[in-house]
Amino acid sequence: LVWYIVETDKKSTLVSVDEKLKLVSNSTTESIEYWIDERKKMLLQLGRDPLLSAITKNLLSSSNQSNYLGGVDRLVFQVQARVYFQERESEFGANGFFIVNKDHINIAGLDDLQLDKLSLVDEYRPDLLNQAFEGRSVFIPPFHPEGEFRLGTSTEYSELNMFIAAPIRDLDGSVLAVLLQRLSPSGRLSTILQKGRMGQTGESYLVTRQGEMVTESRFLDDLKAVELLRKDALGN
Repeated sequence: LVWYIVETDKKSTLVSVDEKLKLVSNSTTESIEYWIDERKKMLLQLGRDPLLSAITKNLLSSSNQSNYLGGVDRLVFQVQARVYFQERESEFGANGFFIVNKDHINIAGLDDLQLDKLSLVDEYRPDLLNQAFEGRSVFIPPFHPEGEFRLGTSTEYSELNMFIAAPIRDLDGSVLAVLLQRLSPSGRLSTILQKGRMGQTGESYLVTRQGEMVTESRFLDDLKAVELLRKDALGN
């Protein structure tokens, strides 16, 4: 009789926990999808801004000029692109951007080292970048550049890249280039996941297929104390 009661109580508890986990998972997933959709809509709207369109056309034109004046003009237009997003930092964020031409080359951005180089997204998900050139706004899941992989316990560390991509359109509606907005996994995404939890110590976080944490834990100090994360890790 005692064994039966214990087993029944155990099954009841497991069913209750399972239902709560499903509820947390579903609500968190809905919050993430809503957040991504809002970012995609915002980028689509920016992509139709005549000012950004004009800056992009100037960038494309100067990129085709190999002479000295073309190089000077390109620097001026790259600065204009940076100022454009700095003035919209409250809406766009400060994690960075790239403007990518139809050859998938970065023609503007905050990262000077990536200018005039093949987009990182092209190396990881060229299919999604192509969808943006077809006129869609898409979410680029977290990845390390050039297939690079780093666990939180590694002696080296590099942040994951995560983007929203959307077309930049000319006044006639044609696609000129693609705008990439860099997102920080430890930013809004981590905040959403941290709210999706059971009890005081439970927490939710995203991991890659390799078991690498994408979003930030609420217990970074504890994880570092037991050496599950390096001391200088940011939570990835």
